[in-house]
Amino acid sequence: MRRSDIPFGSEFSPDQVDLAVLLELAQSCEGDWRAFEDAVYEEYFRDRQCSEDNRRKLANNVKLSMIAYGLIDRDADLTDLGARLHAERANAEGMVTDFARHILLHLEGLTVVECIRSIQMGGDRCGLEVIAGRLRDYDLYVPDTGRHLSTLRLWLERAGVFGGGRYKIDEARLQEILGME
Repeated sequence: MRRSDIPFGSEFSPDQVDLAVLLELAQSCEGDWRAFEDAVYEEYFRDRQCSEDNRRKLANNVKLSMIAYGLIDRDADLTDLGARLHAERANAEGMVTDFARHILLHLEGLTVVECIRSIQMGGDRCGLEVIAGRLRDYDLYVPDTGRHLSTLRLWLERAGVFGGGRYKIDEARLQEILGME
């Protein structure tokens, strides 16, 4: 099976986790991935209504998502991006803006935005299934199951790329994030 071109994002949406908290947890665990998973478990999943095994899997999914988004390495050490965002964590808006810029420029986020723009210009209604299907026109694969696309969209929404509606592109904000005049 082909691997997704959009990063894995299970349990990593901004509605579920706080990026600044996760970066702080990674920093405090100093490259001990087991300690990091335990810290994520304690912070977000310890009281979740599911089995212990599933709660541990949810914490692991956060770790895997942070790896996929380039924030930590396999040992849970902060990457250069993760360290930069960690240093910015007191300025939540700036941190999320920088993270969105990374998503747009390095994780196919700009292609997703362009795909959504194309769907809208064609008069079609946007939805995750439609977007995933249309991304194939851009030679990108997104699995039919999984949260890859929705998580990426939610991070861009958190940064203001989508405003005034689920898929309404705020062109001025997009240009601001990308540093365009």
